[in-house]
Amino acid sequence: MQKTCSTLTIAWCALCCAGSAAGSAQEQPRTTTDSDTETAIHAIIAHGNLSDSVFLAARISLQMRVEGDGSGDLRGLLIKAPDFALASGFAYSIRHNSRSPDDDIHLSLYFRQCPDEARLVHDWEMPLEHLQLGDGTGSVSRFTPHDANAIYFALIYHNTIGICEASFTQQVTAQPHPIRPDLDVRRKPELSLQLANAIGNIMQAGDLRNHQAVAAALGLPLRKAGFRETDGSAGRGQLLLEQTAPGIDAEFFSYAVQDTGWQTLYPFAPEPEILVNRNVAVHFPLDSQAVCIKPRDVSRALARAGVAAHMTQPGRNVLRWDRKNGNTLSLMATRKGACIEAFDLNQITDTAHALPETAIFRLPHGSTPALGAGDKALIERIVYRLRSEPHSNLDFIAQLPATAQPPEFERMDAWMAALREAFAQKGIPEDAMEFHLYPPAAADTPARVFLMALRGVNKCARSGNEEVENEENRKGESEGKGNMQGAGLPVTDPCR
Repeated sequence: MQKTCSTLTIAWCALCCAGSAAGSAQEQPRTTTDSDTETAIHAIIAHGNLSDSVFLAARISLQMRVEGDGSGDLRGLLIKAPDFALASGFAYSIRHNSRSPDDDIHLSLYFRQCPDEARLVHDWEMPLEHLQLGDGTGSVSRFTPHDANAIYFALIYHNTIGICEASFTQQVTAQPHPIRPDLDVRRKPELSLQLANAIGNIMQAGDLRNHQAVAAALGLPLRKAGFRETDGSAGRGQLLLEQTAPGIDAEFFSYAVQDTGWQTLYPFAPEPEILVNRNVAVHFPLDSQAVCIKPRDVSRALARAGVAAHMTQPGRNVLRWDRKNGNTLSLMATRKGACIEAFDLNQITDTAHALPETAIFRLPHGSTPALGAGDKALIERIVYRLRSEPHSNLDFIAQLPATAQPPEFERMDAWMAALREAFAQKGIPEDAMEFHLYPPAAADTPARVFLMALRGVNKCARSGNEEVENEENRKGESEGKGNMQGAGLPVTDPCR
């Protein structure tokens, strides 16, 4: 593989003609069917060369710019997704295999419509293998070609978000990749300004749960994926990019909403959920070849949108703007040189009742530990959150320094008893609290009790019938039956 490649641009005119990334109407994709998807799969595999990005642009309308990733390998930056695929989920790379003189090429796409596995098996006559994803959130159907140099193809069913992903991989002898200097990228100041204004408008809207406002600011349609709706909240799930827009790197874009306040740590295991703050996180990576947004552009955009946000610099190349309006909304900008390379928007919803990042009760001085005002306020916040799920458990960890003497252990026992009594007075049952005294830590560790987790009821075990149904679903998936062969998307398991 050629290590000196700077930029290979495929159909860059699609970017120039696409209009602004924010506030402009985007061309809507036509309705696609599983036959469109299958036709594209056939075309890619029959062509037999994943490195031919010119073919991908001409045959399946996948337009991308291939450029160095800074490590000597190449990656694709999406300009326009095919009609049958979302912009989110795209990934393209050409990486040199250090154990052989070959290049490993990989292409991933999120399909709008899952293909019919049965027809693919019939047409190709290739061995098909069914596997489970390692984290238990879906399954894989892998086709193995007869030719070792051919393209390997797999369908990955992400059950928790209702998406099927196509994964194409190929190993080829390393070779130079052509450069098209006539299609080099030119930065457009007006595009940088439009994206900065879009960020300002999102901050002005003041609530990232309102994904319609975010989509309107960007001029991009967003698709809900794996949302679990709940009463009185925006639910939880992801938002995916339907289409691409100039200036945004679709591969690394992410938008996660967690408005239920409950989080599953291990999707594949029927464990109780953990109580967390209601939050939203959006990651906007930028195409640094197409745009250069400077910190002053962001400050001016916020001012134009009427957002009063003070800028701070928590790191050498990190800038931050905060806004509070019942929620805490933070805008983080990571800078590379003079230009911003990514934005991160983070929201803590209902700040007044949010828990601190670490809920700590420090052991007070005195022979008889007593709760202070700060301790009581923290207890109020924890109890407020627990009211959303009356059958929750509190797990506490107690720590003492390595130099602790027997009297300090006695004081810690009294402190844990005082905390238990304080929660009991707020209506928390005794059997819903667990205190664990850990072995002494480092000498400088302060004596403290901190909240390890707030565990909710295991929702998958509330009904005997539900548990049986979920076990049947898992059994079906392990046998390769849970991936909904044919049109349509996998159904999300409500217990995951």
